[in-house]
Amino acid sequence: MRWLPCCVLVVVMAAGCTTRQPPPPAPPVPTFSGSPAPTPRAERTVPRLCHEVVQGEEVESIIGNGVSGVPAAVVGVPEPAIGRTTRIDCYYGVPTGAPSTAATLTITLAGYTDAATAAYRVGYTMDGERAKGGQVVAARAGLDPATPVFAGKSTLIAAHGRTTVVVEAAPELVPPDRAADLLGRIADRALTPR
Repeated sequence: MRWLPCCVLVVVMAAGCTTRQPPPPAPPVPTFSGSPAPTPRAERTVPRLCHEVVQGEEVESIIGNGVSGVPAAVVGVPEPAIGRTTRIDCYYGVPTGAPSTAATLTITLAGYTDAATAAYRVGYTMDGERAKGGQVVAARAGLDPATPVFAGKSTLIAAHGRTTVVVEAAPELVPPDRAADLLGRIADRALTPR
């Protein structure tokens, strides 16, 4: 009979040791600001209208500045000798009465017979810009590598599959120190199917 009170005592002590405390509050979930991560895109076909390439409002939103002047477009023709199947040149910010070449921003999309030809044309265009004295740095157009070249106008060149994009901006519209980022974002939008 002597061991019975000890057992009761042990049970009472164990019950006293299992009193539960509320769990500590969960730490806050961190948030991150900035642009969302780029996502893979489908193959881009070259449209026949510039508002299907990049709309003027999208350009203004990306660069954070208004683009004064009128838009203009030139639809190119196939050039089998270089493997080009289609092309469109979109001019934004053309002063009234001026030729389209006076635009403050130009976006050119071109389609080629295959991805290897498109990649070759990117290299060819980049070499031409370098020959004019352009300074080449690394950049991205979404997930695709891009090459900005700075000589007079800032130029960014990229390809996605069989489609190439060239974006040129005047320094008064896109400052050279921000060109790699801003032109990369414009090129990403131009290469993304609607």
